[in-house]
Amino acid sequence: MFIITKDWLKQHMTDKGGYTAAQGRIFSCYPFTAGWKGRIVGLEISQEEKEGFESAAKVGSKDKVSVLINTIAKLNDDQKRVIRAWIMQNI
Repeated sequence: MFIITKDWLKQHMTDKGGYTAAQGRIFSCYPFTAGWKGRIVGLEISQEEKEGFESAAKVGSKDKVSVLINTIAKLNDDQKRVIRAWIMQNI
């Protein structure tokens, strides 16, 4: 398990200094609203969620991974964890 920190979030910004929709969807923060980072700092997440957020910083909106993440956003929490784990093992 991993605890989200401000430093970790900062380390995984896009090259343009922001965050992708795919990253926001991982933590159900998209569309981004004021205070979204403050709401997730301190949360304990799985290794799969951590790796998904880190790799999503480089995902383009038309990338296959982004499409999968958009689909995952519509699932319940247990379904999301299973799908994220499968994606991380198969990319």
